[in-house]
Amino acid sequence: MAKTQIYYDLRDALGQEGCPICRLTHQASERFLEGLIYEKVNDPKMRAKIRAARGFCREHAWALDRHGASLGVAILLRDVIREIAQDLRVYGEDDEGAQNAWRSLYDRPRSRSKTVAALSSRGECPACAAVREWEQAAYETLFEHLCSGDLMQLYNKSSGLCVPHLLRALDSAPSAAQREALIRAQLPLTERLLHNLDALVRKSDYRFRDELSEAEAVSWLQAIAAIAGERVSSFPEKREDLGR
Repeated sequence: MAKTQIYYDLRDALGQEGCPICRLTHQASERFLEGLIYEKVNDPKMRAKIRAARGFCREHAWALDRHGASLGVAILLRDVIREIAQDLRVYGEDDEGAQNAWRSLYDRPRSRSKTVAALSSRGECPACAAVREWEQAAYETLFEHLCSGDLMQLYNKSSGLCVPHLLRALDSAPSAAQREALIRAQLPLTERLLHNLDALVRKSDYRFRDELSEAEAVSWLQAIAAIAGERVSSFPEKREDLGR
């Protein structure tokens, strides 16, 4: 069974704290943005996608804030701002739209002004699209090797997937057998977290506070990550840490 770079990335991520897919999608996002602002600023197709998307989602737009990125970001976003300015000039005096702009928030069916339509995104955030493609490949790799046992031992020692990524993985499972294999792997990890949370609550009593283990003490933070995904500050920001 072929082992791609994604397999090795996934194996490494399973050996670290937190949801491995959260970690790897963050790294995929960083790699995409690094390559974009330092290597693809003048790529016509990419710039057209960015203009159509009206830039980036908030998460990826602010992820562009990094040392040495000012020129590349200025070039890319100048395209977007130029089109927004043009649309404001062309559609800004749309009287019907101006009258309906606020009312449309409440009316059904919604009445949309021409200005709002012109300014709205006509495509997905390019970084989100790239990460989503990588994420799907990661799920395929996980299922391919989880059932064969290649990753099961590592998975059993890991934090498992956060709930958002677990749901997306289960939804994309190629077969019922692979879906059940992931559930069997995830359940003991979830039960272990629950055990630690129970202990944290019980040992909050001053009589048992000295008995609190390190795993139990941080279980409340792990619970946040489990239900919502890992926070970005959990991951490395340096370019050399991203395996480039």
